[in-house]
Amino acid sequence: MFDYNEELEPLKIAIADIGANSVRMNIYEVNIDTGEFSVIDNARSILGLAGYKVDGKLTKDGEGKLFTVLKEFLSIANSIPVDMFVSFATASLRGVSNARDIIERIMRELGIKVEIISGIRESVLDRIAIRERFKVPVITPSCVIDMGGGSTELASFTGSKNGPAISLPVGSLALSKKFFKDPLYPTEEEFDAVIKHVNYTLRSNQKFRNCAKTAYIIGGTGRAIARTVYFLDDEKDKSTDGKTLPAAKYIGAAKALCYGNKHDKLISRACPDRKDSIIAGATAMQCIMKYIGAEKVVVSSAGVREGYLSDLIQQMRNENK
Repeated sequence: MFDYNEELEPLKIAIADIGANSVRMNIYEVNIDTGEFSVIDNARSILGLAGYKVDGKLTKDGEGKLFTVLKEFLSIANSIPVDMFVSFATASLRGVSNARDIIERIMRELGIKVEIISGIRESVLDRIAIRERFKVPVITPSCVIDMGGGSTELASFTGSKNGPAISLPVGSLALSKKFFKDPLYPTEEEFDAVIKHVNYTLRSNQKFRNCAKTAYIIGGTGRAIARTVYFLDDEKDKSTDGKTLPAAKYIGAAKALCYGNKHDKLISRACPDRKDSIIAGATAMQCIMKYIGAEKVVVSSAGVREGYLSDLIQQMRNENK
């Protein structure tokens, strides 16, 4: 149990999110009584753990790189200092046969407990984050799309009513590694293979067909596509949080990242740190957007980390009643 009272200073909580493409840490200042929080520092490493899986195991090289990143994050957090450091893993360690050994080493040598969350829980946390970020009051069929390196989470809702939530094996980096020989210059046959795979996966989830008028986009791949819109329009402000776009324009940006003689230059400008995954991700995102039938897109910087924090705050408040 974590004791607190209203006379204490706000808590500082670090949350590290171990994803299949990137490992990110946000440090939050949290008011437990009100549930309000704000980001006071952050760190990110495009580690690409999905590329270090061999025969269902994370390689020693991948394990070593993850350990180094978490050690660096812990040093940053300790320099503030924080009151709590928590960490969770998504598709990066989900289903990895040596995951238990890895998280035991991290706990033993760094003192960091890593929770591996299921795909369903990830999608639910995504939805919690969107509800908190936008306080969505309108009765509009909506769907959260969180495309990571190893999986994509979908969670639908209408007003205050929650719909289905799922996790699909169509992560941007995993798709790129599986189907593309060259992640920047895939062949037409390789494009077709990704589209066929994604559409086949979607058709197994009929509840999401034409389920939404609004798509709430979170995750690095989704935000990179949104940022590309502003590069194409030559806008000075490239920030995406809270931006609303027509779905057709968003899909157009995804296409621009994939095709054309200058798509590689566009990637270098808009998302240079995602050269190994963005084309596969943008291809998959086009399929998903068309399948759910969204007419507009709302982009959010808040995602699974904020959902995880909101859930943690609620647990702490319940424990101290």
